Amino acid sequence: MGVDNLKNEDLFNYYECPRRFLLMKENGFLSSEMDQSIKVRHLEITRGFLDGRPYTDADWDKDKTFEAVLRRENILFPILAGRLCEMNVEMKVGGLYWDGGKYTILLPFLSREISDRHRTTAFLAYMLLKDAGIPTTEEALFLGRVRNARLKFTESAKPNFLAFMERGFENMGTVYPETSKACASCVFWNQCSAIIPEKRHLTLKALSGVTAPTLATAELYGIRTIDDLLSKPLTPEMIEKIKGVEKIKLKAYAFINDLVLIAKGFETPSEWRSGESDLYFDIEADITPYLFGFSFQDVYLPFLIKEETHFEIVARSMLRFLNARAGNVYHFFEYERKVLEQLSQKTQIPLDRIKLWDVYDILKRNMILPIQHYSLKMVAKWLGYEWKVNLEGQKSIRYFRQWKEKNDREVLQAILQYNEDDCRATEVIKRWLSDPAEFGIPVRYLSKEEMHGIIMGTQ
Repeated sequence: MGVDNLKNEDLFNYYECPRRFLLMKENGFLSSEMDQSIKVRHLEITRGFLDGRPYTDADWDKDKTFEAVLRRENILFPILAGRLCEMNVEMKVGGLYWDGGKYTILLPFLSREISDRHRTTAFLAYMLLKDAGIPTTEEALFLGRVRNARLKFTESAKPNFLAFMERGFENMGTVYPETSKACASCVFWNQCSAIIPEKRHLTLKALSGVTAPTLATAELYGIRTIDDLLSKPLTPEMIEKIKGVEKIKLKAYAFINDLVLIAKGFETPSEWRSGESDLYFDIEADITPYLFGFSFQDVYLPFLIKEETHFEIVARSMLRFLNARAGNVYHFFEYERKVLEQLSQKTQIPLDRIKLWDVYDILKRNMILPIQHYSLKMVAKWLGYEWKVNLEGQKSIRYFRQWKEKNDREVLQAILQYNEDDCRATEVIKRWLSDPAEFGIPVRYLSKEEMHGIIMGTQ
């Protein structure tokens, strides 16, 4: 499989999606570095633990780490390196605390719970220290924002990742990954989706909106896979106990048959037919919005906020533009509507000259698609739209912060292109909702009786 080196960023990829981890390694992709804001918070947590104790800041530098270890000093941000399982392994940790003649590994974490990725990082750091002959305690100390926790390095606590690593990650490329909304923005989307196994054998988790409690309840009735659900008649007890099972069965039917189910009689609102002044709207946000983007015909208009002090000025300008334009404004999901309503209330600029349409809401209420998630990217890609740049949400934020810091014109252009693509993708979905036949995708219009027949297994 060609995995000859391993770093913290690789673990992040692995625990998001093992397939992506392997494909990135195969194709020579470099993993993204830790976001600077996360590094700062890790620094604050670890430094808080070491407060009052002398330490060396190695700043994840190998030479500084090596020298501090030789002197048996407390170390902030050490990086540990060595060979494990015939791979070059580098692990960055929050700190090494020297006490009682041994080092304790310190790992800050920001999440509520310690994840398998955190445990794997700790185990690999421990293995590197032991392999180098450095005296190390048999447990790691996790430093949280609210509480600390300990992990003992026992055989039973070993993460499964280490077993895969020892086998050289063989056969992992054929494992079907659990899908998520992030799949649609993954650079390996086309390559990965070509390896999909027989759909019927997938678990119910492959369908959109199926929660862990629903999965657990369904298993009590012998329903684990899509095939189990489709072949088993639903009893009144099942319908009562398995939350949303009727809708899930319709999703399974659409997914297996690769067709769209639409409620008979559905029509898009008559107001959609005007078209001439239509706007397609998308927001990019960090803690607060930093970009309001609009597309109409061949035009893309961004309202960009570089500094927080300019937020209200830009927001007012954007709201005045909307009122001057007047007409339909289409967006995907409720976030854009909420932000506009909040800004309108704050600035006292009314929005009574525009009509907001949540394309996602109309799609969700009236259609069932043969795809696994209803995110903007997954729906638009299914309809054939392609983004010109690959900047999923968090990467877009990192690019924005980078642009603020360095004023890189190419970075700014990527942010704007990504936002324009989101606007254009919203237009594609709206166009499809207006005329599903235009895209040549199989569609079946169902009456309530026909839907009931699918649910009860009579169709």
